[in-house]
Amino acid sequence: MNLHFYVNDTLSYGNYIYLSNKELKSFFCVQTITGSNENKKRCIDIH
Repeated sequence: MNLHFYVNDTLSYGNYIYLSNKELKSFFCVQTITGSNENKKRCIDIH
């Protein structure tokens, strides 16, 4: 299992950690706020 940390530009879904699946990979994401009204999610890619 490899872990890759990256920042994904997405819409805001709230201040909570959630699990989602995309392209046969699992992403553990948590929303972070960087800059004025700019929403990002920090994700760990587990595959």
